Amino acid sequence: MRGVQDGSKGESHAIDIAMAFLHLLASQISLRLVNFGLNLLIARHLSPEAYGLSTVRFHLLITTIMMLSREGLRKGCQRFKSDKVQQRGISHVDPWRVLSVAGLVVPIGILVAVCVCTAAVWLHSPAADAIPAYEQAVVIHGVAAVVELLGEPFYILATVELQFRLRVVMDTLPLTVKALVTLACVAGWAGPTLASLPPALIFSIAQLSLAVASCLGYWIAGTRMLRTWSREAGMEGHVLKGTGSSSRQDDLAGREKDGDGEF
Repeated sequence: MRGVQDGSKGESHAIDIAMAFLHLLASQISLRLVNFGLNLLIARHLSPEAYGLSTVRFHLLITTIMMLSREGLRKGCQRFKSDKVQQRGISHVDPWRVLSVAGLVVPIGILVAVCVCTAAVWLHSPAADAIPAYEQAVVIHGVAAVVELLGEPFYILATVELQFRLRVVMDTLPLTVKALVTLACVAGWAGPTLASLPPALIFSIAQLSLAVASCLGYWIAGTRMLRTWSREAGMEGHVLKGTGSSSRQDDLAGREKDGDGEF
């Protein structure tokens, strides 16, 4: 009987994972389509040189910082999946163990961002000298990378806990915010002050808005996960404490009964 129940639980868990994967795939496809349309609108308001600044130079800067800062920890923290414990019939990973390791991404990211941005400023090509506010834009992109990395520990925790629905939301929201901010600035919807900024600063503001949206989203979701885990751990401990006290009472009652019988 227990084997049948375990089998049904395993099948339902596999179905949940499959459905979550399909949601993630659908969100990725819809995200690409939406961003493709928004990028077309952005490209209509920019010159090819200005558009290439965002899609090549600054994109390479951000991806370099992110890859060097977090990819190793992302892969290493996947080993925590084998350390899951049962709480109220549900497998969970101790979040504090995951966060204690994943939190290393922040100091590593700060060091990598400083090194990469310094190299980008001092070792840039002569063509970058003609880009208005290039150095300021590089610094802002470095700050945006660090801000985004502040939410990375909760991203790793969500990945270990297989929180695919959170991934669906957080993969879509920040990129959409970035595209909308860029479009609002280059099209003049955000006012003449932002529209008059150099394209490099506009792209920097958009990247910073993506980082803030990602960081806030993962911190809100992460604190909720920690609250839920603490609540379930407290209830589990209360149940175990009650079970232990009742068993001790049963032992005492049995001993008293045995003593009466011997007397």
